[in-house]
Amino acid sequence: MLKFIFICLLIANALLFALGRGYFASPIFEAHQPQRLLQQQNGDHLKLISAEMATAPVIPDVVEPTKSETFACLEWGSFLTTDLNQVEAKLKAIPFGNRQARQNVQDVATHIVFIPPLANKEAADKKALELTHLGVHDFFIISDQSAMRWGISLGVFKSEDAAKQLMATLVAKGVHSAKIGARTVATNKFNYVFKNVSGSERSDLDNLKTDFPEQDLHVCK
Repeated sequence: MLKFIFICLLIANALLFALGRGYFASPIFEAHQPQRLLQQQNGDHLKLISAEMATAPVIPDVVEPTKSETFACLEWGSFLTTDLNQVEAKLKAIPFGNRQARQNVQDVATHIVFIPPLANKEAADKKALELTHLGVHDFFIISDQSAMRWGISLGVFKSEDAAKQLMATLVAKGVHSAKIGARTVATNKFNYVFKNVSGSERSDLDNLKTDFPEQDLHVCK
């Protein structure tokens, strides 16, 4: 009798050992198999959540629409009059309407060193006498009907560097009221100005620019 009980206990222990090792693929015991738990991948990434979180509806992420960049003012080119018909024909593809304008290009012809206009001839004569006392003799009083009337011209130069050299000489002599100005003249060239340009319109202009690689498209100065 004792021998029978001993054999039963031995068999029972063997069965328990086999179950613990997962030798029996029974669904009942599958959740309690330690060997399979050890074989799980990325088990450390599992996160316990509450029942409320598990049943909550999934709210999709809201993607903000991309805002298109707008340019207040763009300026294109310094075209010759011979380019007029070709440029105008290509620009018709972009509906700028009254946001597009063509204008003549102004070019700097000379740089003038001058003393700004004084109140009247007497004031101009007095300033001329002061210049003479400071050792400055190369000048003349502007007496025409232009905006520079009763100003004093001290020199006119093609390059700005030459005008700056004279300015340095005048300052060294004690003349501190002189300035450098640019005289502009109209040319036979023209450019285009575009207002309130959208991002897509800017892209269209960039495409047109490939036909005129030497013409610059930039933000208005």
